[in-house]
Amino acid sequence: MNPRQHIIRLGEPAEKDIQHAAYFLWEEAGRPVGRDQEFWFAARERLRHTAPVKVTVRNLPKPAASSARNAQPADAVIC
Repeated sequence: MNPRQHIIRLGEPAEKDIQHAAYFLWEEAGRPVGRDQEFWFAARERLRHTAPVKVTVRNLPKPAASSARNAQPADAVIC
């Protein structure tokens, strides 16, 4: 059996995504004049913390079919 190996990388948000997020933040704030940098940096920080995580998984054994069918759902806790 092969060992599990995970590689997780967090990426920097794309500029177009920051632009869109900053625009929506600006609109929500009532379109104030002269605060473009504030919204740009706020959008970038939000996206950094909510950016999708790219996961590459190698050498994982497939789960047994019977255990997947009989598995009970786990309780979820959302904070």
